[in-house]
Amino acid sequence: MNVTYTKRSICALKGSTVDITCTYRHPSWHNVTEVSWFNKWETGVTTDLIQDPEYAGRVKYQPTTDKGSTLRITDLRESDSAEYKFGFTTTAVKWGYSFPGTTLIVTDLQVKETPGTEEGKVTLTCITTCTLTDNPTYIWYKNGQLLTNPNTQDNFLILDPVSSEDTGSYSCAVEGYENLRSPVTFFGEPKSLKNAVVGIIVVILILILCLFGFVWFRKKASKSTSDTRDRRDTVENGQRDSNPVYDNISGMTMAPIAAQRAITDEQDDITYASIQHRNQEVPLDSTVPPSHPQKQDEDFQYATVKFNSPSAAQ
Repeated sequence: MNVTYTKRSICALKGSTVDITCTYRHPSWHNVTEVSWFNKWETGVTTDLIQDPEYAGRVKYQPTTDKGSTLRITDLRESDSAEYKFGFTTTAVKWGYSFPGTTLIVTDLQVKETPGTEEGKVTLTCITTCTLTDNPTYIWYKNGQLLTNPNTQDNFLILDPVSSEDTGSYSCAVEGYENLRSPVTFFGEPKSLKNAVVGIIVVILILILCLFGFVWFRKKASKSTSDTRDRRDTVENGQRDSNPVYDNISGMTMAPIAAQRAITDEQDDITYASIQHRNQEVPLDSTVPPSHPQKQDEDFQYATVKFNSPSAAQ
């Protein structure tokens, strides 16, 4: 019993269709009860691609002979790159997964410009991450139109000598998959124009950054000036507000003084009456007043006194 794969490795384009074929042998008295293709196996358990959700609607088993099988995968994706194996089960034995299978690599197309070794010569290369199987024929497009008589060699497009007529956008593809073209690459003036556009965009971005910086600086300077003005106004307002306080204090101080002066003036205008006192000695036991008054030993005369506050004179 064995399985033989037609190709041990296959390189196919992204989006294309690939067929992986094998033949197998087993004793004639064994009847095959089940066949499957898989690319995942863990601890002896394999997953049939038909039951794998990643391949839903994209895989099909096509029997070639009673001892052969073909796996067809459509709309290839880069994630489909893997090793694929075939397995079968008979009434007596099951073919294992330990034997090598077919390795599939999925790639896309890219155009690369390479200056020629000779002056005035340029080579455009249609590159892939692996060499496409079955040596396909490469075709070239300029400005979206197929080049009918290009100077090509395998996957190379040679521009020799280079002229202004070669200016344009180029892409490549392979026969049979003309719809799977590479991204466009500019050559000549369009490329220079593209670089100029990029340069203009960079300059505009720099100008925008400078404008933002200028606006930010102006706002900061304006804020600083406003803060200084506010502080000055606050100081002036504080000084202006303090004068009434002192005036009030002065008023509060002067008012009682004036009132006191008025009261003092009213209270200090006092006139003392004239007082006269005379002492006369009379015997304690005499009942007759003396015929002659005794000598006036002590006569006291008080003058009239009037006191005015000095402030009244003012």
